[in-house]
Amino acid sequence: MNLKKTLLMPQTAFEMQGKLTTKEQQFQAFWQSKRIYQKLHRQNKDKPQKILHDGPPYANGNIHVGHALNKILKDFVLRSWNLQGFGTVFIPGWDCHGLPIEHAVSKKDPQHYASLSLSEKRDLCKQFALSQIAIQKAQFQRLGLLNDFSKYYKTIDESFQQNELDLFLQAVKKDLIFQALKPTYWSPVSRTSLAEAEIEYKEVKTIGLYLTFTVVQSAVLNSGTKLLVWTTTPWTLPTNQAIAVHPQFEYLLFTYNNEQYVVLASLFESLKTKFGWTDAIQVQTISGSQLQNTTYKHCLYDKVNPVLLGNHVLCNEGTGLVHTSPAYGLDDFYLCKQNKLNEALVSLDEKGVFNDTLNDPVLTGLFYLKANDVIIERLKQHHNFVFSESFLHREPHDWRSKTPVIYRASKQLFIKTKSIQSKLKRQIKRVKFVNNKNKERLQEMLLQRAEWCISRQRVWGLPIPLIYADNQPLLDVTTIKYTIQQLKKYGIDSWFEKDINFFLNPKKIQPGVEYKKETDTLEVWFDSGSTYNVLISNKLNFPADLYLEGSDQYRGWFNSSASCGIIQTDQLPFKSLISHGFTLDEHGNKMSKSLGNVVDPLKLCDQYGADILRLWVTNVDWQVDNRIGDNIIKQIVEQYRRIRNSLLRFILGNLNHFNFGEMKDYRFALEDKIVIHKTNALVQELHQWLKQYNFLNCLKAINKFVLWLSGWYFEIIKDTLYCDAKTNPNRLAKQAVLNYIFTQLIGFLNIFIPHTAEDAWQNYLLPKKPVSVNLFAGPAMFKVANVKGLDRLHESFSAIKDRAYAAIEQARQNGVITKNNQVVLTLGVDSTSAIDQRLVKHLAVWLNVNQVNITNDPNEIKVEHTDQVMCERCWNFQTQIYPKKGHQLCARCFTFLKR
Repeated sequence: MNLKKTLLMPQTAFEMQGKLTTKEQQFQAFWQSKRIYQKLHRQNKDKPQKILHDGPPYANGNIHVGHALNKILKDFVLRSWNLQGFGTVFIPGWDCHGLPIEHAVSKKDPQHYASLSLSEKRDLCKQFALSQIAIQKAQFQRLGLLNDFSKYYKTIDESFQQNELDLFLQAVKKDLIFQALKPTYWSPVSRTSLAEAEIEYKEVKTIGLYLTFTVVQSAVLNSGTKLLVWTTTPWTLPTNQAIAVHPQFEYLLFTYNNEQYVVLASLFESLKTKFGWTDAIQVQTISGSQLQNTTYKHCLYDKVNPVLLGNHVLCNEGTGLVHTSPAYGLDDFYLCKQNKLNEALVSLDEKGVFNDTLNDPVLTGLFYLKANDVIIERLKQHHNFVFSESFLHREPHDWRSKTPVIYRASKQLFIKTKSIQSKLKRQIKRVKFVNNKNKERLQEMLLQRAEWCISRQRVWGLPIPLIYADNQPLLDVTTIKYTIQQLKKYGIDSWFEKDINFFLNPKKIQPGVEYKKETDTLEVWFDSGSTYNVLISNKLNFPADLYLEGSDQYRGWFNSSASCGIIQTDQLPFKSLISHGFTLDEHGNKMSKSLGNVVDPLKLCDQYGADILRLWVTNVDWQVDNRIGDNIIKQIVEQYRRIRNSLLRFILGNLNHFNFGEMKDYRFALEDKIVIHKTNALVQELHQWLKQYNFLNCLKAINKFVLWLSGWYFEIIKDTLYCDAKTNPNRLAKQAVLNYIFTQLIGFLNIFIPHTAEDAWQNYLLPKKPVSVNLFAGPAMFKVANVKGLDRLHESFSAIKDRAYAAIEQARQNGVITKNNQVVLTLGVDSTSAIDQRLVKHLAVWLNVNQVNITNDPNEIKVEHTDQVMCERCWNFQTQIYPKKGHQLCARCFTFLKR
């Protein structure tokens, strides 16, 4: 007789190998064909609603690992809310306007693109954006997101743009829009102004130039005294209009080589060493305020400028005297404006090339960086050059073209964000943050910006519905409202197709006035800042319950969305806000194509499966920067195998022949009750972590539970599951516990590894189950009595188990035993009366040994080999063995085979 065939061994079609790379896409097709998301939405439609609003990714290029982290985290949140009994509607979106798309389209055939009309260029950009959305949408679906990707928003949707025009009108109504000539970040390559959020800083080699300006007149300095100045932008010197000193700093007049110089007193010694001016002699100190009304001669031209007092002057770099050019620096601009020096000399055109504003034929036509050497040579000729050096300096760059940007004054449209700051500050107090640092960060970003430049010198964007009369913007509500009505009626593209008269309110036309349309478009942050209108239009909760984006969005989408929300609705568009860090390589380095350390999420899905990528996301502390790489992913794979095989496969394999009755119908042993209680405690803990969006601690708790189950309970119930009769009440009770664990945990696993959860669900033998695990609401919790007593009992057992297992392992190494069921354990405790008698009764089974003897010697612990005989079917050792067809069997197995 083949005794193995008489055992009830695990049977399941749920495979040991996940085969995720092939199965996942089958499950995704299954979800789509069965319209699982739509069914879930209908199932939850009467439940309380929670809304996570999707900050739109840019529609250009393949998704990267940062995209994957963001979308997967959002999916965790949505699935968590579903599990917690809420209804959710998630509308994914895409940001479609802007410079990168223009660049991508124009670079294919620059000459052809240049020959096109504005409408033709815009149509090409639109088609490109739509093609990119199709690509990214398919890539996001590969991540296993529970979304309806047939319904999504685009910032180029006609309805979206109409809502954005209403936002602009609201800003006009509140007198928040103005035009000004003012320095903003400017990209000579892209030929447009840029937002702060579009700037990244890089360390580059920069020139540090020391030069002098000669005093013309002063109350405290002699004529001819040299004002020592430092700059890193020699190309701005031709437009110098002032020198700034700090009114409260102490300056030093010193002599060197028969010349008098002025410098910040605290920097004198270091500069003397730098220049090699060892013979320099200190003459007297002067306060910065005393230098007010001093005038000096320009370093290059025959022109006299003033010394101004400025609190922005620093004492830890340069010379303490700051070259001031209001066209190329914000501090410079405000200082000159404050002192009624209103002329900002804009010497560069939109390409960064010197124009003829300066009437300097040597500079005209030169690119600004190429002018540095020419200017330095001229300084030497005018005897104003002192010293130059190269050093590494953090300089602003366009985050998309990766090229340097400058501050450059140009006429732009601005929003007076300072006017809404008090309302922003009040509203931020109502927002829930994971920690106060995030609150402070958002508040700082919002309150440090007095004005927001919203105009861009580009074709591909939402046109600014503004009309100029004799070059002056008509910022009256009636005119703009009429223009917007025309755009709504005839389409956004009509702005580029019809002439000015079409958009002029007939009642406002004045004879002899020249009218023209605004040629600039709204900046993309104004587009994405108004995406909350998608929620309002779809009658979803507003404000959204949650915004979740990368930490760079405090100066980006969080910022613009908050400002737009206050302008249009008088409230912030989010109730809660959380942000995640950046993803680095496994060594903590920023990913870069040049370094060859870029991790492609799609390749990871193809190699390991999306569930492995999702499990990596579960493992990261998303509040800080995180790491990913081959070695990290290999660790995740091992973790996945443990969940798949030690938990899911073990349970599913041992549910064969189970009757799936109600929990109350089974007679549970003490160990079963402990496991039910521990399962309940785990579920409660997991719900608490989910409410805090702490997915890492969720996973830690699940892993700890799986290790505990597989290391103890699953081991001690194998004998019952494999060797008892199918209908044995004890076996059915153990199966009921396994079923309970599965049904309680599968919903949580579906949050993190949904393809694997679906795989398990399809191999779950429950009759009349929901068609997908995504539609499974989870069972009610089954309460067991006397949980405090169970906790005490389990704690007592854990202490004994650790001590016993250590002794058993030592005996195994010494060759005393080879398996636990051979063990006769003698265990001493403080007092035989001190140990719970229920524990004494169950110790042998719970320790999975043959026999346990308790003594009152607390130091005694002894492991011996049993002298009993092994049953050939169950391999347990028994005192009495019965022969059956040439086999030695215990009473249980003998009876089983006899039947």
